[in-house]
Amino acid sequence: MGCAGLLPLTEPYSLWDIPTPLIPGNLPHTTGNDAIVDWVVVELRSPAAPYAVLHSKPALLQRDGDITDTDGDGHVSFPQPNGSYRIALRHRNHLGLMTGFSVQANANPVLVDFKNSALSTYGSNARAWTGAVLCQWSGDVTGTAPRTRRRWW
Repeated sequence: MGCAGLLPLTEPYSLWDIPTPLIPGNLPHTTGNDAIVDWVVVELRSPAAPYAVLHSKPALLQRDGDITDTDGDGHVSFPQPNGSYRIALRHRNHLGLMTGFSVQANANPVLVDFKNSALSTYGSNARAWTGAVLCQWSGDVTGTAPRTRRRWW
């Protein structure tokens, strides 16, 4: 366990057949806004058939909502060729969300800011407002937890 013993050092998404990276070196001991608080999965999807996942990759969620690569790099990189993709974000305790448009990916990093209300998302009500902040809908399959929303970015 890293991050005060609360976060697993290996990704918890092995059921999705994603290679299991480890959180490297001192990254679990980072504090402040860049502290690692959880794992997420970032997906590249087909622009024409958004249900088709072309590549999935575990990534790390920071306290300030940024998502970083598992090596601590601020950009999540994929072994896919340059092209247009829809970007999806999944978390084990929240409903997934995806861009409502294709993002042109190339050698330059692309910023996808899901907290920005101007960002088009797939479907209606893909995000929830909590005060002035857009959040990912929390999910509770058991129906026992209080209904809350969690801000992940």
